Formats: sequence, structure tokens, C-alpha cells
Amino acid sequence: RSYRWRGTSASAEGDDRVVHGGNVITGRGGSSSIDLGLDVAEVLLDAGTRTAIAKQMDYPYGGAFFGDV
Repeated sequence: RSYRWRGTSASAEGDDRVVHGGNVITGRGGSSSIDLGLDVAEVLLDAGTRTAIAKQMDYPYGGAFFGDV
């Protein structure tokens, strides 16, 4: 699946829940919205902040996506 927005394209491979393409970050669907939000936090801030947010949320699935929560 390919996504296009203002001349930027991104491609989803396999089970990608979040896809980066240039300035565009998109999620697979509603079920990936928390992963998408945490990923945006990491891009805009840093991985430490993203981890702190996930721990505050008590988000049990972050480790499967990010590998460190």
C-alpha cells in the first residue's frame, strides 16, 4: 500500500503500524493511534520522552512496537 500527500509518498510493508515518508507520518488505522502518537513524540522530542509518556500511560503494548517500553 502506498500513501501520497502533497508529492510525498510512503509505503506500508507487512505489518507496519506507523509509516514515515518524508514529512508525513501515518498510521495503519484506529488501532495504531497510540503507537502513532508515541512515534510522533519520539520524532519531535526524543526516545526518552516517548518512553516516559508510554510508562505514564501504562501502555502494555509499547514494547512490541518500540522494543524498549
